[in-house]
Amino acid sequence: MSGFKGTFTKEEGGEKNLDYDDSAFYYFAGVVLIIVIIPTVYYFIKYQILGVETKESPIVTKKGTITHDCPCAICVQKRSVFKTPQKASRFGMAGFCHLLLIILLGYAIYVTAVNISNSPKGIKTFDPYEILEIEVGATDKQIRSAFRELSKKYHPDKNPGNNWAAGKYITITKAYETLTNELAKANYEKYGNPDGPSPAKVAIGLPMFLLKTENHVSILVVFFVIVVIIVPGSLYLWITTSKKVDKNGVLQDNMPMYLKLINENMNIKQCLLMIAISAEFHELPVPKSDAQELNKLRLKFLEYIPKKQNLNPKILKVLLLLLAHMNRKNLSDKAQKDLNMILTKAVNIIETMLDCAYIINSVPRAKKMSIHTFTLLIEVAQLITQGLWLHESNLLMLPHINDGNLKLFSKSKSKGKISDIDINNLSKFEKSLSEQQISDIKEVLNYLPKLKVEYSVFVDGEEEIADGDVITVKVVITREQLQENQFVGPIHAPRIPLSKYEKLWLLIVEPKFNKVLYMKSFFTNERVIEDKDFKVPLGPQGFNIGPGEHSWEIHVKSDSYYGLDVLEKLNFTVKKPEDAKREEYKVHPDDENIEKNATWLQSVMTGLQPEEESSEEENIPELEEIPEGKSEEVEDFELLEN
Repeated sequence: MSGFKGTFTKEEGGEKNLDYDDSAFYYFAGVVLIIVIIPTVYYFIKYQILGVETKESPIVTKKGTITHDCPCAICVQKRSVFKTPQKASRFGMAGFCHLLLIILLGYAIYVTAVNISNSPKGIKTFDPYEILEIEVGATDKQIRSAFRELSKKYHPDKNPGNNWAAGKYITITKAYETLTNELAKANYEKYGNPDGPSPAKVAIGLPMFLLKTENHVSILVVFFVIVVIIVPGSLYLWITTSKKVDKNGVLQDNMPMYLKLINENMNIKQCLLMIAISAEFHELPVPKSDAQELNKLRLKFLEYIPKKQNLNPKILKVLLLLLAHMNRKNLSDKAQKDLNMILTKAVNIIETMLDCAYIINSVPRAKKMSIHTFTLLIEVAQLITQGLWLHESNLLMLPHINDGNLKLFSKSKSKGKISDIDINNLSKFEKSLSEQQISDIKEVLNYLPKLKVEYSVFVDGEEEIADGDVITVKVVITREQLQENQFVGPIHAPRIPLSKYEKLWLLIVEPKFNKVLYMKSFFTNERVIEDKDFKVPLGPQGFNIGPGEHSWEIHVKSDSYYGLDVLEKLNFTVKKPEDAKREEYKVHPDDENIEKNATWLQSVMTGLQPEEESSEEENIPELEEIPEGKSEEVEDFELLEN
């Protein structure tokens, strides 16, 4: 019987056919290849052909909300034809490799499909009728006749030395016995096997060439390369690449420089120079053909270029292009393309600079950054986004408003600020602006953020604040330009070549000490934003402000719009601990009875508890006091040239 089973599971070459199954492997490989090629083709079409921008969008947390996009004609056109500024150069080496990968995957799927179509259908089973080449239900006479004919053909005497013919003869004999023996035939009809019930043999979905001895060395080499080289190498590249950038997508190499150069007396000139010397722009090309245009810009902005420093041409180019953008100067197509690349990274660089300033502020005994440092950095992000210069009228953010017609608003008793414009009284400008232009201005005025800030200062579980408590500041920011179930869309920013979403910055500051106590950003498009993460202990162990009336400030600043910030006074009263109201907790009578009627075990444990605590206190080593004058000194950060 064992000889029959061994023969039936072998083919002519003597290889096992149910250990590794080629057909099952082709099905498995085909499914895997299809799963891989579908997203590969999707991303190739999306980014390499269509050139869709890889922008980050805020997360929407509420269902059923509606996007509120800027309805002005400029933004509508921008959304309809928007392309990433780097689209022209996207199909480079990365695009070629992407296309080559798709071709290889497609060819692999084709080969797999061909092999599937040529592979045998189903799993081989013992079928005596098929072996004897007769129809199911054949008579005994037909069975004997078929057996005689096949025996003459495959008998070992007629095929000396042919093992396959000998195995075939044994199979034919077994098929004949199955159909002529009543017990064997009954077992076959019931179990599909003349020997009765037997375990099923399942194939593995791997190709058969893995079993061949001559392939073992090659397989081991491939396995070694994948496990020892490719997998660890890919992991190493991923780790090193991920460590190169921070959460804002800015290169980590910039951090030491920012920490060294940021100071409490920064000005816009220093801030722009820090952006220009960032590592992101070290590979920016400066061909000789740019010399004439850059020299003209240099003469225009000579006062903003350090005189005693011989700037690298790449740094100088970035600085000049930023200055040209913020002063709304026309540039050549080539220079505008380089500027677009700079603008896609500049705001993120400023966010990292803000993080560095906050880190410096958190270091004990280090020189603290002033409120001015934080507000200036955020304002520079606003100015870059809108293409404005410091202290310019924010009316220039409106469509169709430029230096030439800005005087129209001053004639209308406006102070040059958006907040002073009466949106219902723009008809007087009909002589200078078209009806469509006035309509665009109204649309943008309605779209610009109108922020309402509410706050509360409290101690959890207490009615009043006492010196030594941990206070919590809760801030609620409401975008009043939005209706319920609306979330804000991309910002109105015609001067930048990308679709950008607004980020709000929350600063809680102590103006008396010129100190930023808390900073947090909100990258969300929801109507209402709530934050109560700011908790600070009062007293000698925390922020020692003492009892009395105190006034802090809450600054809410957008990173996208200039001159629309909100400042709220944060007033609260701190009382002496003995004067503050505290809720008295009375012990319930039932709890008193339980304590009086404590069990023997509870009494023993209660008696042991103070001894354990005292023993622990004895084992705690005393901290060595640091002598005065021995504290670490923090090096002063070098300042950029004023």
